[in-house]
Amino acid sequence: MHTHPSRPQPDIPPTSGLRHTLRRSWSTAFAVAGLALSQAAFAAPPTLSCSSNASLLNTGYNSVTSGVLPNGSPDAQWEVSDMQPPTGVVQPPPATVNWGPAYVGNLVPGAWAASPFGNANWISREGANVDKTSPTGDWYYRYQFYLDPAVTPSSFALSMNFNSDNSVVEVYVNGVAQSGQTTGLPQPGGYYGTGYASAQAASTTLNHNWQTGLNTIVVQIQSGANFEGFMAQMAANAVCDSTPQINVSKTTPATSVVAGATIDYTIVVSNVGTAAASNVAVSDPLPAGISSATWSCTATGGAVCAASGSGGITDTITSLPAGSKATYTLHGVVSGAPPGSITNTASVTVGSPTGAVCAPSGSAPPCTSSASVPPPPPQVSFTKTANVASASPGGAVRYTLTLRNTGSVSANGTVVSDPQPAGVASMNWTCSASGATCPATSGSGALSQTIATLPPGAIVTYTVTASLSTSAVVGSTVTNTASATPPGGGTCAPGGTPGPCLASVGTAVSGAVQASNDAGVVAAGSSSTAVPNVLANDSSLGSSNPSIGSMTLTQLSSGNPGIVLNTGTGAVTVGASVPPGIYTLNYQVCDRAPTPNCATASVRITVTGSGGSGGVGGSGVAGIPTLGEWGFILLSGLLLGFGMRARRNTLN
Repeated sequence: MHTHPSRPQPDIPPTSGLRHTLRRSWSTAFAVAGLALSQAAFAAPPTLSCSSNASLLNTGYNSVTSGVLPNGSPDAQWEVSDMQPPTGVVQPPPATVNWGPAYVGNLVPGAWAASPFGNANWISREGANVDKTSPTGDWYYRYQFYLDPAVTPSSFALSMNFNSDNSVVEVYVNGVAQSGQTTGLPQPGGYYGTGYASAQAASTTLNHNWQTGLNTIVVQIQSGANFEGFMAQMAANAVCDSTPQINVSKTTPATSVVAGATIDYTIVVSNVGTAAASNVAVSDPLPAGISSATWSCTATGGAVCAASGSGGITDTITSLPAGSKATYTLHGVVSGAPPGSITNTASVTVGSPTGAVCAPSGSAPPCTSSASVPPPPPQVSFTKTANVASASPGGAVRYTLTLRNTGSVSANGTVVSDPQPAGVASMNWTCSASGATCPATSGSGALSQTIATLPPGAIVTYTVTASLSTSAVVGSTVTNTASATPPGGGTCAPGGTPGPCLASVGTAVSGAVQASNDAGVVAAGSSSTAVPNVLANDSSLGSSNPSIGSMTLTQLSSGNPGIVLNTGTGAVTVGASVPPGIYTLNYQVCDRAPTPNCATASVRITVTGSGGSGGVGGSGVAGIPTLGEWGFILLSGLLLGFGMRARRNTLN
């Protein structure tokens, strides 16, 4: 207690006989007992439930006798810090604070108020000292307990009356200051207050920031010299609010909005408090994007709700006893053109009693809960094709990359990449788009582009012309893999696999020289050219129709000696003596490299018209009759028919 001149003084002069008696009696008691006060043992934190006696939290409480502990004994649960400097700052205790026993006893009976119920007493850090005085400073008192898991934290409340020397400036629940969340805090006066007097007793209700498991109450006291102390007494035995505690939860398993699909919601309205509620109004209007809905309700624990309905939920739970619940199931149909995401909110108000609160927040109704269905992730398809299946070293391959937004939301920021693969000497590309914009219309080298805007249905097409390296190994395959990576966890169509979306094309590296088969038709009986130049559809190093001067032609075989390949011009000629028929000539073409690259092909020649016996490829099969031969055959048939008829008439 401070001796500041402006502060009311308790009627205990510093040299009074009472002060001397206090010192002598307390000193004698502890000298006889030989107590080691600094090592006082504490009981384990108790576990509180709704059936617990709130008096367990009284200071100086004796749980065995339901009275108070003897003077000078340590409180079984409350602890006190060492003195902290009197900075005047209201703040939680520092991390370095030392906690010790809080000793029971009214140090200034003529000034400190007594417990009105006889089951609480003052506690202080100096209560066990011979000299019980203390300087001006801050002290913290702490009480810890476990909250039973069966108790809803929002229903837990402690109505506490308290006195202090000199004032309680704050109470912390699990580290959170209660000023502003409740009434009665702080006691006025700070270091010079009169919070120790009966007339200055304060009260508050601690009903915020509780949690299942370990909880900690800390009381901060500002005290002037010469004494400090604290007394707390719970106002009632019940530690749970006797009011309905309404909890609302709304969930949905839907993961994305799909036009025309159904979104199922589950709304659970439960009373987790200790008192019944009635006329509980449930409202769940249909949000934008839901065109229609039906719902049903199942009640348990004595709750009463409507069985079913259509549209948004507008229902009254006529009875919602403690521990009961009503479960609504709503089936909503998504509209044909829904928004990207849909948020649906259910709200509940309580008709009776008026003191009902929402759990677990402890706030006044309406109690609300929302469920959001996000938009579907972007979805794109990505393909890659080539204009040829094979190419020779140095040859060209034209790839077509097609990106489509096949989803229902924009795929803005999709990245298209086409690295230059091994075996390709150079790449050049162009871009065209439908419903989107190309970042660049053309470029060279590896392709890497970000499509800034790609709305649903848009198409972006890249045409990539690649030149194979002249050192590409014949017989190998040049594999070109491109990718498209949609944003925001986008997927690839078809299949819905996560991005990036890959597309590959393999191009076989064929020989430097490629020869293709030819065919020609000539009439028999005169020398003619069946094929002007067999090199016309051949190629060398990717270039078609190579010049005869750069190639070497060799006839390998012919179906008739009269069918000849002119190795100087590439022409295939047919002599006049070749009879009608079908013949094959085989040839080889080589380039003029130091180590020639060669290929073979064949020419199919059809000889038509008059002539003697011939053969297909010289096989000896008779040729096709000429027109004159067909006329002779017809005339012979007619004469034979007349002769047979004349003979039949003669016989008759």
